[in-house]
Amino acid sequence: MMLRCVIILVVLGTSLSAFPARSGQEKRVFTLEDCAVGDEVRYTAAVLEYEPYKDWSNASSGDDILMTNVDFIYEAAKMAKEYGADIFVAPEYGVQSLDMYTNDSVRFQSLTQQIPDPSLRVVPCAIDGQVANFIAIRSLSCMALELEMYLVIDLAEQAACNTSQAPCQADGLSFFNTQVVFDRAGTVIARYRKQNLYLEPQFVPGPMDDTTALFTTDFGVKFSLQVCFDISFLHPAYTNIMEEGVRDVVMSTAWVDETPFLLAIGVQNGWSRGLGVNLMVAGYHWPEHTKLGSGVYRGYSDLNNLYSYDPNSGNELVVFPISSGNRNKEPRQQRTLHEDLSIYERMVLPPTETGETNSVSQCHDDGLCCHLTYEHSSSNLTYQLLTYSGVVKKGGDIYQIYEQVCAVVWCESENWRTCARLDLFEPPQDTFGPFNMQGNFSCETVFPVGLTRDFNLIPNSVYSVNSVNDSLYTMTSDQGTYNTMTVALFGRWYAKDP
Repeated sequence: MMLRCVIILVVLGTSLSAFPARSGQEKRVFTLEDCAVGDEVRYTAAVLEYEPYKDWSNASSGDDILMTNVDFIYEAAKMAKEYGADIFVAPEYGVQSLDMYTNDSVRFQSLTQQIPDPSLRVVPCAIDGQVANFIAIRSLSCMALELEMYLVIDLAEQAACNTSQAPCQADGLSFFNTQVVFDRAGTVIARYRKQNLYLEPQFVPGPMDDTTALFTTDFGVKFSLQVCFDISFLHPAYTNIMEEGVRDVVMSTAWVDETPFLLAIGVQNGWSRGLGVNLMVAGYHWPEHTKLGSGVYRGYSDLNNLYSYDPNSGNELVVFPISSGNRNKEPRQQRTLHEDLSIYERMVLPPTETGETNSVSQCHDDGLCCHLTYEHSSSNLTYQLLTYSGVVKKGGDIYQIYEQVCAVVWCESENWRTCARLDLFEPPQDTFGPFNMQGNFSCETVFPVGLTRDFNLIPNSVYSVNSVNDSLYTMTSDQGTYNTMTVALFGRWYAKDP
């Protein structure tokens, strides 16, 4: 069986040396020898990025699609277990695939599952007999039981509802985008229904109960769940961090990349670092549709982040992404969306003489002012200071969120439409900085973003972030950043969301 899937297995505290291939599958193995784990880490985590099977021409039913992907997850989870994984995370839509969105309601419903209430402590593996829309749940429970490992899986859930109450459908069913957690005994211990949907019209938002996203493991760590677009909002994980003391977050995603601020790895690393929490992310791999990027991020720790962001990765098992692959293959095209920067205050940064610095300031609404001191004498490339406080629109203007931003962004010219447009231009290599960027923010939380023009993270060790009274934030690099696309202080003002 040929599957064009990607395995990205990020394991803390282990070195992977072998990955037995399934029949018909190509494989690659990567290691990171300096992947050491400090005493504060008490568990081993694995995250899976892959492109789920979705070929209905070879499937007689939705169960065929579901079980093909469950089988693939099993092979990946089994490899993770061999290297000591305690918890394994699969991507959003990783079982049902994004192809479930068709005009065929019967096909859609065949890809949904009944998920037991965690309060009932059900072990689906122990349930005999034919139960409709239960095959994947039962198999995943048996997988967790066999491997004695926590599984975090994203599923399309169907739930019975009262037809007299909106948004229940006429057939008495509601559908949710749901993360389910199985413990080592195969018990369903958490069921979180995604609250902040993103262009998912057949699902309804989950209840505003952040406690449903919490679960505690036998190794003493309390986790919060979140799914994709949730990372942009107050609920559930941010609130669970602030109110429940959570320091470890698990995320399944089918992210939509958007330059210059919202590439998956930049958002993931910035959120982890800004909140000082561990973040484990399993991503859907479909670069032609803006989707890739997974990793394990360690907050303000000095340990290495482990992440993958490679449109040509194919089937691979990695602990750190490296350049490798079949040179005879045609590279896959990577697509990103592009934010409308016309609403930002913008300032072209003049170059400096060698060894000299320049200082500029720029303000926008809500009293936000950005101050930048920088050096840039290594090339004639154009960088702009962007400042903004206000509403931005996402998802084709469907969603509105309130942001505050201080940022330096590479642009091909002084025209804002060329900023971060790496799909159109190939700038030469250079270094921006050293620099010191400061902003007086009014929003609740500010995340640092550091991305290069080859879509890698600027190492956390290259810059520092500090705050005074949770309002005056400073981002500093004493050595400058190489091939910079974006360095930013990216704030979210949840209370002012429309």
